[in-house]
Amino acid sequence: MVALLDTNIVLYCLGGRLAEPLPVCDCRVSVITEIEVLSCP
Repeated sequence: MVALLDTNIVLYCLGGRLAEPLPVCDCRVSVITEIEVLSCP
């Protein structure tokens, strides 16, 4: 299964704030999401 992750999910995952762990899958992010995450303080 391939999952396209949104900015909020990536930030929650990096911050350890997910209610449940992500399922085992091929997780991907778009270029826009990557730019948004890298610009977050």
